[in-house]
Amino acid sequence: MIRSKPLLAALSLSAAAVLLGAAKPAPQPTAFTPAISYRYGYTELRLANADGSAAALLLRLPPPSGQIGSILQHAIAPLGQRQVALVDASVFGVKSLRIVSWTQPTPGGALSVTLDPTPMFSLAAPYGEITSLDFSPDGTRLAAVSWIDGQNHELRFFDVASRTQIGDAIPLAQDGSILRWRASDDSLLMLGAAGVSTFKDGVQTPLFTGIDGGFFDTFNAGSAEAVFLKHCCGGNFLQRWDGVTISDGQALLTTVTDGVDPSIACDNARMIYRRLSPRSVFVVRTLATGAEQEFSRDRSISYASYPGAC
Repeated sequence: MIRSKPLLAALSLSAAAVLLGAAKPAPQPTAFTPAISYRYGYTELRLANADGSAAALLLRLPPPSGQIGSILQHAIAPLGQRQVALVDASVFGVKSLRIVSWTQPTPGGALSVTLDPTPMFSLAAPYGEITSLDFSPDGTRLAAVSWIDGQNHELRFFDVASRTQIGDAIPLAQDGSILRWRASDDSLLMLGAAGVSTFKDGVQTPLFTGIDGGFFDTFNAGSAEAVFLKHCCGGNFLQRWDGVTISDGQALLTTVTDGVDPSIACDNARMIYRRLSPRSVFVVRTLATGAEQEFSRDRSISYASYPGAC
């Protein structure tokens, strides 16, 4: 379980990232093998071991004057790439899409970190937002969706290797503010106020309604499934869709557990999510058995995410 302790040194870009150990006493430092990314507070990105036993500061960005946050959404690439994409809000009135990369010179040891100096895309609009982003299953492309004041929804694709946009921005006919890539058919699954849609080969197709918001995640290679958040009966429930069955404009959903912000492990065996009651805690759930292991009770953690490929 991750517990906060003072950082051992400040992180400078392209310098070694700080390892954050478990609570004392610790007979030996825990080997660090990055498996999960998350936002910490509103200004940091961190990487963590799969069980939360150790973490490392990947990036800290100072917020602009008068704001508390500088890092919004993020997405972690397949682990072999050692990259995280993020929405940088450290400049007032500007949202930028950037990539931070790391190496691990010593297996199990500290990281060396580099933030790309030039954003791939910036949206300079007072009420503009880059609302969601995700790597393709093979990590070669990045998809991001944006809006201005809740209107003008646009989808963009980027080539990760060259850090360049692929083609022009694509206007969306239907709000798709939250997107996740589907490994099953290389499409995007998108969620917005009008419901769930899919985007493939340049065409956005409405699928079903009845999902009233919140972050969701798709399963990875070998599965078309997804897990959505459903507000019902005074609670928040994570519900599983087989990726296929739709009846009368509604998806056939089965409840997995109560909670929010799900992320599916690259092998589709586990899900990390935030359970809200009786207290806020991040939990890793084995999907086949329902067995759960506490990851962290640290309330500063948000958007804990597995990569889409191992």
